[in-house]
Amino acid sequence: MDANDNDLGISIGTILQNTLYFGQKDLSQGTSFEAELLDKLLGEKIKSSAVDASDLYGEMTDSLKNLLEIKNVPEELAELETKKSNLNHNISIFEERGVAEKLSKQTAFNLDRQKIDTIGTEVGTTIEDIRSCLENITISGNMFDGYDSKYNADEFEKAKGLLKSIMKIIGNIKKEIENADGKYTEYKALLDGLDGKIESLKGEFAEIKRQIDDPQVDIDAYPKLKTDLQETEGKLKKLSESLAGKNVFENSFKTALRKRNELLQKQFKSYGVAVKKINDSQPELSVRLEFKGEKEKFKEYLKSDFRGSSIKDIKYQSLVEMFSDYAALIEDVLIDGGKKCKGILTDTEYSKLRERIENQYQELLTKVHTA
Repeated sequence: MDANDNDLGISIGTILQNTLYFGQKDLSQGTSFEAELLDKLLGEKIKSSAVDASDLYGEMTDSLKNLLEIKNVPEELAELETKKSNLNHNISIFEERGVAEKLSKQTAFNLDRQKIDTIGTEVGTTIEDIRSCLENITISGNMFDGYDSKYNADEFEKAKGLLKSIMKIIGNIKKEIENADGKYTEYKALLDGLDGKIESLKGEFAEIKRQIDDPQVDIDAYPKLKTDLQETEGKLKKLSESLAGKNVFENSFKTALRKRNELLQKQFKSYGVAVKKINDSQPELSVRLEFKGEKEKFKEYLKSDFRGSSIKDIKYQSLVEMFSDYAALIEDVLIDGGKKCKGILTDTEYSKLRERIENQYQELLTKVHTA
């Protein structure tokens, strides 16, 4: 109750567990004391918001991790396209001179072997990745042993049964991986069979080369050009598929960021209700809030986190006026190509800023302020 016997809506548990004495002098020392006071008053509401914010933080960091893994893909694709054009040009020379047709059988054997080998390598890597994942499983079927529930025995019996079922499924997966590994051994043996066929045809291939008798072309280079082309096209396809996920990762980050901002807005409104009750309950103290208004704190973060980047104070000030927090800054740099930042920083300054963000985005995203 306040001085007029109005209920302030503050639980007794909050008062007893988080007793906080304060006055105008305390509040005038900075916003950290005010934030602590509000957190004390709101209690469990803030804890609940923190759990939700943690989930959204995970979504944002996962999206950025995936984006950074493919950030060099456009340049790699351009290089591979150039390589593909050069290979096709060199191959066309052999085709124009009639060499390609005569070497078609040898080339086909080489391409077949390469295809089986390339896919086999991916299969082997996949099997090892799954096996490694299974080896890191820490759950076991006896995790409930020694624990008895006084009031929820039925639920615990069901939980024990479900856990055993889960462990049985995991056990079956382990057996299937061993079976897959055996099949993979058979798969690799196919290469030995192909190598034997190629070896038996060496004489035939050598005779064809002698019949070509064209000193202006390197006959041995043609089969290698064809296998290089197949390998390059495979890499192009794989990289193009990975790049297709770029929009998905970007949208995932933006969605998580929007939800996080909505969560912060909700938290801010809760702060506002608590502040109004404080201000209305007495005339001596007055607390004022502004959403993400702690610009000086954000500026301190920037100057500390980007020390050595040669960015001047006036530009830091422009950054805090442009961006409400680190999440907004990171969105501009890693999602939107630095459109806003580049209007403030030089190319060198922006390059240093981006590099630091790429290396520290997980830490920087944790520095969130609501008021």
